[in-house]
Amino acid sequence: MNVYIAYRDLVRFNLEMNGTGGNPSNSDFRLTTVKDDIFLLTCGGDDYAVANETAEKFIDEVLSKCTGKHRGFFPTESYLNSMSTAAVVEKEENHITYYYDMDDKVLLQMLEDLKIKSGAPMTRRELINYCYPNPELPDDFELNSITHQIYPGPDNTPVSVIRTHFPDKKTSCFTVSDGVASVKIRDDDSTKLYDVPAELIPEITGKVRELCKEPAEAYVEKGAWESFIEFDKKSKRIFTDPDKTIALLNDIASKSIFRSSEVIDKEKYHPADLSENGFIGMVNNNVNNTAFFSGVPGVFPMSQQSQQAVQPSPDNSTVCPFCGAPRGTGRFCTECGGQLIQ
Repeated sequence: MNVYIAYRDLVRFNLEMNGTGGNPSNSDFRLTTVKDDIFLLTCGGDDYAVANETAEKFIDEVLSKCTGKHRGFFPTESYLNSMSTAAVVEKEENHITYYYDMDDKVLLQMLEDLKIKSGAPMTRRELINYCYPNPELPDDFELNSITHQIYPGPDNTPVSVIRTHFPDKKTSCFTVSDGVASVKIRDDDSTKLYDVPAELIPEITGKVRELCKEPAEAYVEKGAWESFIEFDKKSKRIFTDPDKTIALLNDIASKSIFRSSEVIDKEKYHPADLSENGFIGMVNNNVNNTAFFSGVPGVFPMSQQSQQAVQPSPDNSTVCPFCGAPRGTGRFCTECGGQLIQ
C-alpha cells in the first residue's frame, strides 16, 4: 500500500517545486509510505517512526472523513478554492492512484495528534536504519549481487551536488546476470574482472548465508565502507560486514578465471576537471540530501548549497546530458538540477 497524507502550504510548495530548478525541500507535514509496512511521519525537519498498525488505523480514519475521490494526483496549484493550504490525500489502489477531498484543518489536527503519539523524533542513524531494515534471508534464495564500496552519500544525490558525473566509489562486486556470474575487484587505481565458474555458485551461496547471519546496520558515515548483498527478483538488500564481505569477494576471485584488467581513469573522478568544459551559471538549490522513498521527496533537511552546472551537449535534446533523465521545458533538469541549453 502506497499512501501520501499531508497538510500543505500550497504557495510554499509550488515555490519549492518551480522556483529552484532542483528537487523541492518538501515542507509538507506528512505521513508517507517508505516501503511495504514502513510508515514515516515528517514535520518541520523532524521524522517519526509510526507503527504499522497505528498508521493503518490513521489512514482508515482519514479516508472516513474524506468527501470525494478522484482518479489521478492532487492538483498542483498555489490556491484551491481561494485557499492557500490544503489536505493532500493520495492512495494507490490496484496500481491506480486516487486523491481525496478533505478539510485541511481537520487533517492538520489529526496529524498533530499522530505526532504526539509517535514519541520523540528519530536521529539520523535511527532514521536510516528504520527506513532500510534488513529482511530475513530465505532458505531458498536467488543471489543477485554482492557489493563492497565507499558510501558516497545519501542515495540519489543529484549530480549538481556531488559535482561529478563519475563518483568514484572504489567498488568491488560479484554479480549474476542471465545465469552468468562475474566478480570485479578494485585494487587501488585498477580493476580486475574474473569469470566465476558455475560450479562455484553453491559454495558462494553458502558463504553468503553465513555472512547474513550477523547483518550490519544500514547507517554508514559518508566516506566509510559499506557492503550488502541483493537477492530475489525484487532485489531485497541485506547490509553486511564490510571486512568480511571484501574477504569473500577476494576469495571468489581467487577461485575464478581471470578475464581482464583496467586502469582507472582518475581524471574523470575529479570534480575540478569539469571546469575544462566551462561553467555557465550557478544553481542555488535547496536540496534535501537524502534518499527518495517510493517517489516521496526526502526526509533529511540540508542547508542551501550553491550548485555549479556544466555546459551540456547541444546535440542531445531529449534527455539531460548530466543524469540521462528525460528533459522538460525548463532551464534546469528536474532530476539533478543541471542547467540546460534552451
